[in-house]
Amino acid sequence: MSEFTLSDKQKDLLEQFGVLLESRGWQPAVGRILGLLIISESEALTFDDIRETLHLSKSATSTALNLLLNTSKVEYFTKPGDRKRYFKVKKIVLKDMAYEEHKKRCTFTNLLKEVYAQKKNKESAICQSFKEALDYFEFMNKEFLKLFKKWESTKKS
Repeated sequence: MSEFTLSDKQKDLLEQFGVLLESRGWQPAVGRILGLLIISESEALTFDDIRETLHLSKSATSTALNLLLNTSKVEYFTKPGDRKRYFKVKKIVLKDMAYEEHKKRCTFTNLLKEVYAQKKNKESAICQSFKEALDYFEFMNKEFLKLFKKWESTKKS
């Protein structure tokens, strides 16, 4: 039995994190495991810590952890003389998640561009509204890259 526990506030944050990732298309167990690893005060958690804390089956825990490992969101390590694997979030995962959101927004923007290009009556009110939204997304995409590079340069200083 695991000795790992979460405070009520951590449980609430974990639920919010899981729901947020689920709303972005993540499988519930995957989102909650990643949330748990981020929210936890522990450096890393064992398979049983994760399974027991989230009340998941062994199969659901294993499947979700394998997905997180295969997508480079988490990594594991072992300790000498201990057969358990200890899972932790990769250091760059949160930055990568922000960049992935940017890439999705760029893909969406490109799709909107194609839709706009095929419109015949570009002077209609709906088409003008559509064009304004498209301009906004293009602006946000360019500014994100500038801000990301600026942020990166502050980290090197």
